[in-house]
Amino acid sequence: MDLTELSSKPVVMLKYPIFTTNIVLLLFSTNVNSAEYRFTPGLSLSTIYIDNAYTLFGEEKTSDTIYEVSPQFQLAANGRQMDVSASYKMQALKYDKADENEVNHQVDARTNIEVLKENIFLDADVNRKKFIIDYNEPGLLDDYSLTTNKTDITTYHVTPQLKLRLWNGATMEVKKTFTQIEYGEEEKTRYKKEDIYAIARTETLGGDLLLGLNYKESKDKSTDFEYRQEFASIAYSLTQKIKLFSEYGHEFTNRNTSLTTNESIYVKNGVTWIPSSRSKLELSHGKRGFGKTSSLDAVFKSKTKVLNLSYSKDITSDAIRYGEQISEEQDSLPGNELPGLDNRLYIREVYKLKLSKSTAKTLLGINYSKEKRGFEDGAQNEEHNNYKIDGAWRASSKTSFVISYAENKIEFETTGFENSTTSKIIGVSRKLRRTGNLSLNYSKSQQQFYNGFAKYETQIVKLSLLLPF
Repeated sequence: MDLTELSSKPVVMLKYPIFTTNIVLLLFSTNVNSAEYRFTPGLSLSTIYIDNAYTLFGEEKTSDTIYEVSPQFQLAANGRQMDVSASYKMQALKYDKADENEVNHQVDARTNIEVLKENIFLDADVNRKKFIIDYNEPGLLDDYSLTTNKTDITTYHVTPQLKLRLWNGATMEVKKTFTQIEYGEEEKTRYKKEDIYAIARTETLGGDLLLGLNYKESKDKSTDFEYRQEFASIAYSLTQKIKLFSEYGHEFTNRNTSLTTNESIYVKNGVTWIPSSRSKLELSHGKRGFGKTSSLDAVFKSKTKVLNLSYSKDITSDAIRYGEQISEEQDSLPGNELPGLDNRLYIREVYKLKLSKSTAKTLLGINYSKEKRGFEDGAQNEEHNNYKIDGAWRASSKTSFVISYAENKIEFETTGFENSTTSKIIGVSRKLRRTGNLSLNYSKSQQQFYNGFAKYETQIVKLSLLLPF
């Protein structure tokens, strides 16, 4: 079987409604005449060496060489009130040692349109790619292993947004987001969520006082869990650099599968300090779900550096977390003691650091996050540590180098188990005439579960040539 046979399968684009909607909006937008269009077809040719082509979780490795032929195109339209892009790639893979071969259809489409000037906006995107599925979760992207747990995953996001200017400086904004993820042989919906955000604001006292009414709602239809938050907000500027703010309202949780609901008071107070145009510090503390919440956010900027630091701690009862039914009598008991319910306090603590530095020829990014979560008595406690370092160097106008290292560790304190995922990438690319590109990349990924009991490691070397038509 040669590579030409791999492209014999038809490409059915109408299967992806948001992708099709993007094209329709692109063609029939009222701003179509003022938009700038770009259509870029191309052909990608690659030779890939993989040292673990067919095995999973510690079995003996078998290497293989893969040949890839991928016709593709990119379509973009940019105007004063629209930004639309779409790309399609048919990835045809031929394995040197295996009889099996693959044809993968990859789609990425995005739309941002100002339907009615300054008032109505529409954001939408659809993404479809091949993933490895491990323990029922999406895993490594663009992995070339021939495994039985590989599948296509399609993700949809649609966000219509309404912005209105009312009277005396008052404004209103309403935004709704639909998220849907499909994967599996029959591509059934595995995750479906709807989010609504609405806010009405008005300024008084010469702009020093800002009043707002806020509404947030989130429905996870995959687990029948609903979360709703309603609160009033007030912010007052003491000076040009210091602002005080306060929020008061209700939180509501509902789990339909067990017919359990809960409503609790939500209170949050804080201060924002902006000492200069390049730095900002915000502190907040409040109460929610019979517990407490606090946070700290800091941003420092220079001409070449950006540093973000954040900390948050959320303490709530197990009953609130799982949407248990709580009566008014229980709610009024001293010390928030809820008899007959598992009212252990659940603690979630998160630290984040983000540093980036850029010059005319170099780019460096460092991301670190640490999350602790579990019950105050030590049950089901977990610690998540994530590191990521990205670097890029432009040696000339045509040649550039990239390097990336990422690590994710999860430690389960109760069982002593540790799961980890690491990835390393080194690459070099050189621009050819027009939009052509020649690249060489090396990547190594490793997944380890239960202290190494299950282990999956793969190294890939890929040489690619992108030719524009």
